[in-house]
Amino acid sequence: MKKTFLILIMLFMAVRTCGDAGQGILPVGSPWDFGVAKKGDVKKKTFFIENTSRETVVIKKVHTCCGYSVDDISTWELAPGEKSTVIVTCDTQRKYAGEDIKYITIDYSPSDGEALKIPVKVLVSDK
Repeated sequence: MKKTFLILIMLFMAVRTCGDAGQGILPVGSPWDFGVAKKGDVKKKTFFIENTSRETVVIKKVHTCCGYSVDDISTWELAPGEKSTVIVTCDTQRKYAGEDIKYITIDYSPSDGEALKIPVKVLVSDK
């Protein structure tokens, strides 16, 4: 019995040690939602990302799209478990009425070539 228990413990530790290192960085809450905005409004909101891996992650580049911009990232190098704030601006001047969904893409290393794509959305009203 003790031998079986010991083997199970050793197997569990080997799996934990050799298992994958986690996802890298993930958004805290998704999609990042600006709620309702009148056409022409500019809204600013703070969101968060978290390093869920077992190694330090370095943000290399941030890509935005059509009316969304990233104004600031509090930490470009995140230790395991660390969170960073991401301040995003949404400018509805050139958006049509209705729901608008785009993506903010964050390139980071190490990432196995994967980038983090975070959906951002706003509901634009004419009134």
